Amino acid sequence: FQMKFNQAHPDFISNITGKFSGLTQYELVFLSATFTGLTTGQLAELLNITEDSVRKSRYRLKKKMGLGRHDDFLKYVHSFAFLH
Repeated sequence: FQMKFNQAHPDFISNITGKFSGLTQYELVFLSATFTGLTTGQLAELLNITEDSVRKSRYRLKKKMGLGRHDDFLKYVHSFAFLH
């Protein structure tokens, strides 16, 4: 998944790690999968985790990235595709 994603969106990972250097490989894959617009169920299936784990991962990433409860996570993740 990650290799195909990086081919389609070559700047995404470098843009996001430029702002958040402490992200783990799992978090980068999670963010990439989120960027594609997968549902919670689809993310769970792709990452081989439960839907509850997807929600927890999303919550932890939002917190790590300084986003509040009402901030649009998907919109924020999409913003990294267009930075240069």
